[in-house]
Amino acid sequence: MLCGWMSSLRLVGNNMAFIVIRDGKGETQAYLEAGSDDQGEQVLKVLKSTPLESIISIKGIVQARPESQRKQTATGDIEVIANQIQVVNRAEGLPFSFHRSEAEEVGFHIPSCLTLDQ
Repeated sequence: MLCGWMSSLRLVGNNMAFIVIRDGKGETQAYLEAGSDDQGEQVLKVLKSTPLESIISIKGIVQARPESQRKQTATGDIEVIANQIQVVNRAEGLPFSFHRSEAEEVGFHIPSCLTLDQ
């Protein structure tokens, strides 16, 4: 089980999501592919409405990432194929983003020492 803060969510179509979860070891990517069952669709619905920085837990299968997708981070060599995701604690809306790219889109500058960007 992997537990941490959901730092990014990218939805691909109506049946797949890539989630980046941050914990004390770094960031790990997980992905969920909803099958034809209602449970997978329900989990995607919950993820769509879950604010970033919420605490989630993920159970699944750890596998090596393809060589072309590996990142130079502590957990960049692996990803998790999620088969169970649970929202442990929903984050309240944050007044601003801790990610430089999102903050700069709205004209807010964050010093490097305060960002969550790697």
